[in-house]
Amino acid sequence: MWTKGLLGASYVLATTILMPRIGAAATVGYVLAGQVLASILIDHFGLIGATTHTFPRLLGALLVLGGVIIVQKSL
Repeated sequence: MWTKGLLGASYVLATTILMPRIGAAATVGYVLAGQVLASILIDHFGLIGATTHTFPRLLGALLVLGGVIIVQKSL
């Protein structure tokens, strides 16, 4: 239970600090990219009983990350 609270507090702190510096679109994009990369690791290693899938999802994650970089550079 403590871990959930610390993770939630660190998420709120990070978004509060990053939002004014890099913008809302880039902040949300990085959060989304982090979640996609975490899900790819879960799928790759079969954690939590997940079936293993890697390549198509890795390509999708790279596209998301590329989009975040484009959004951040265009500001």
